[in-house]
Amino acid sequence: MFNLIQPRDLNRSDEYKEYAQLAIDEYNRRFSETNAKLELVKVSKAMAHLFDIMRYYITFEAKDFADGGKTKTYQIVVRDAMRKISVLSFRLKPAEDEQGSGNHGKEWIWEGHLFYGHLVA
Repeated sequence: MFNLIQPRDLNRSDEYKEYAQLAIDEYNRRFSETNAKLELVKVSKAMAHLFDIMRYYITFEAKDFADGGKTKTYQIVVRDAMRKISVLSFRLKPAEDEQGSGNHGKEWIWEGHLFYGHLVA
């Protein structure tokens, strides 16, 4: 159980929606000057890694109103340490042909720790 990344049941997705919404709210705040606005459509995948805390790897779809309302797929990493939630990273999901290539520097919108919506370096 420890150190394994396991799929999560999306039938209990309210928690994962909450995590995705936290990341979206931060994205919209950070990029408000560029008229950036994402709106959550759905959580499509959630994986969990139990170590001394829970780490979630969540894939979700959101409408990007700065790009004509197109639905795009994003990925986040969230840490839940006794309900102290932090978004560790947020990115546009890489194209299928780029996954696993190690060339993901451009896709990361941010990396760092977000505690309740505030970035901590």
